[in-house]
Amino acid sequence: MAPYFIRNLIPRREARDDNRRPLLEVLRTITWVQWAQFLSGYALFTLTSITLEGLATIWQMAGVDLRRDRLFQRIAQRHSPSKTV
Repeated sequence: MAPYFIRNLIPRREARDDNRRPLLEVLRTITWVQWAQFLSGYALFTLTSITLEGLATIWQMAGVDLRRDRLFQRIAQRHSPSKTV
């Protein structure tokens, strides 16, 4: 027989709970604060998937020249390594 710590790696089967409720009934019990937290987290998760490269690709497709854009140049200057002598 395998040692106790190895047998413990396999989770035990959960017993069926008689107090289970349908999903729609559970969703109705969620408060507006919980909905707000969920929706703001979902929006943050989906919107942060757009990276600067993705935006640059979209802008290039739209015909925006990033090399001439003043804001982009300022951002690039701030993040470029400074030459110190």
